[in-house]
Amino acid sequence: MNPILLKQRISKWIEACQFLKSAEIKEQLDTDEWTAIEELSNLWNKNFTANGVKEDALAHIETLKRCEDMHPNNLKIKEMSKALTGVAREMMTKDEATYNEFKEALKKEIKENRPVPKTPPVPKTPPKVSVPPKTPVIPKTPPRTTVSDRDIKITSVDYKNSDPNNKLINDYGSQIRVGAYYIYSRLHITTAFKGKVTVEVQFTDPEGKDRGTTRTEIYIDGSGNYVALGYGNDEGGYWNKSGYWTLKYSINGRLAFTNRLYIAAAENKKGSMTIEKVIFANSDESGNILADYGSTLYTDTQYLKPKVTFRTSRRGDTTFIVKLTSPRGETSTYDTSINIKSESETWNFSGYGNSNGTFFTAGQWKVQFYVDNQIIYTTSVTINSRSTYRPPVIPKTTNTGGGGKGGKTLKKILKWAAIIGVILWGLNFVSNMDCSGHSDLPVEYAIADGVKLYQQPKLNSVVNLKLDRGTKLYLVEREGDTGWIKVETDDGTKGYIHESYTLSEEMHSNISQLFANSDPAVVEKFQAMKYQVMKNQALADVYSFAPGFMTANARIVDVDVAADKPYEQVAFLIADGSSSFAIAYSFDDNGNPKKTRYSALNDKLPGAEFTTISTFTAFQMKVKTDNGKTVKVDKY
Repeated sequence: MNPILLKQRISKWIEACQFLKSAEIKEQLDTDEWTAIEELSNLWNKNFTANGVKEDALAHIETLKRCEDMHPNNLKIKEMSKALTGVAREMMTKDEATYNEFKEALKKEIKENRPVPKTPPVPKTPPKVSVPPKTPVIPKTPPRTTVSDRDIKITSVDYKNSDPNNKLINDYGSQIRVGAYYIYSRLHITTAFKGKVTVEVQFTDPEGKDRGTTRTEIYIDGSGNYVALGYGNDEGGYWNKSGYWTLKYSINGRLAFTNRLYIAAAENKKGSMTIEKVIFANSDESGNILADYGSTLYTDTQYLKPKVTFRTSRRGDTTFIVKLTSPRGETSTYDTSINIKSESETWNFSGYGNSNGTFFTAGQWKVQFYVDNQIIYTTSVTINSRSTYRPPVIPKTTNTGGGGKGGKTLKKILKWAAIIGVILWGLNFVSNMDCSGHSDLPVEYAIADGVKLYQQPKLNSVVNLKLDRGTKLYLVEREGDTGWIKVETDDGTKGYIHESYTLSEEMHSNISQLFANSDPAVVEKFQAMKYQVMKNQALADVYSFAPGFMTANARIVDVDVAADKPYEQVAFLIADGSSSFAIAYSFDDNGNPKKTRYSALNDKLPGAEFTTISTFTAFQMKVKTDNGKTVKVDKY
């Protein structure tokens, strides 16, 4: 490596380690985060092959990437963490030669800059001077002054709006409009207190409705500015009402400040649009109503069809975008165009789903309506599980015996058979009832081995239990829009888990069926890969955008990780008996999967059976058949 570049990497590494391992910063870190920093910083002095340096480095990098956004009040932590993982990825995960070059250079730098202790001079013994003894003056003890968190005063608050990727939209002091994503509070504090406190912010909208609470741990080191965690959602649907919002700030449970934030109306040059009411029906593909508007809807719903009542100053053609979000978090969108002729109108929108009645899963579905890329309304609809039980039908008897003895006997036999059938069903039903109190709760499943069930909805909380992959979890409640859910296991253990570490009942069933269809050697290869949470997230996401391919016969033919990016990218080769497709995934900064490439392979070689991922890097992907023909996968 170029000596100048190597020296830069060494300097960046030392700076990051010194900052992150300081006593002040350690107090602000999660336990897993601190462990990863400590072990990663000491990894440079080991044998590359014998000690598994590459594998350990990748594992620690994953942990730190997951924790990057846990410190909104000290962005320096994120900066230094990214610097540390960046150098580690470059120097420790490539090859032994690169690692050894970094190791020797770092060792030399440490040796050269190690301070040499100086030998202190031997003090000369001063001559003795006879001094008459004086009466000692006993100093007065000053009164002790106790400084507590009650000394903290919030003098003012200002606000900024950032998008889901933390990109600034409206800076502090500027006007914020309806449709804002995440609004951060900057607190101007005067205090002599130093220490960690919890800042709680309660939000009330202009109509007086309680809109939730957020909590942020802040380390106070004196008077200054401190930022509370941003609040909102990725769709811009939380800050949906114009007018004065009331925000109450409490410090360690004590109300410290109340402020009003004005949210201006969304800019709309084409006229205002306000949705007043939305109700839903179940329809078939042609729009024929199967279950009327406002009736109970079940998982066999074919097309979810909204009826929308709105008021508007618009006229003419207007396109609505409708976004559906499943209980698991998968999203689907479609559009509907209408011609507006009056101020108040009600329209039956087109529906979304499939004609098989297999699209909708049980639970709460979020439905959002957009006009001109602005979200104007958010609601929800409950999809209920439909019981598969059907009571036995007692057949009508036909008396072919002219009302004689034989006909009566047949009636008796059929009557008793029906009664016995009902009794047997009842016994079976009772024996299979869930008597644990969970029967009416939605079900989630642990996505991978080792995911944690926390005592509180935060990563640095006490861990109640480490779960096995596929552990059944009953959803007790959701923690607002935070993504945290309170769950209970079959044995009664309760705790919190982030929903990104769970699979819905339907998705768990889908993946289990996929594994059951696949060759055991391929499944074993998949399960042996590191970062199982992310790999399972990607596999689950395949179902959301390729449902036509993921039939009951679908199987994984091959799976691979990118040779140059083993942590960040994974590829699947999937077939369902009639077609094959290849898909590659990378992961964003939050660890969420995103599709990068996709191809329906049978269009390239009709009738061919694709069996192997032959090449997979960050830049290209190729698959081949048993007879050696190779196809390059199209970029998405």
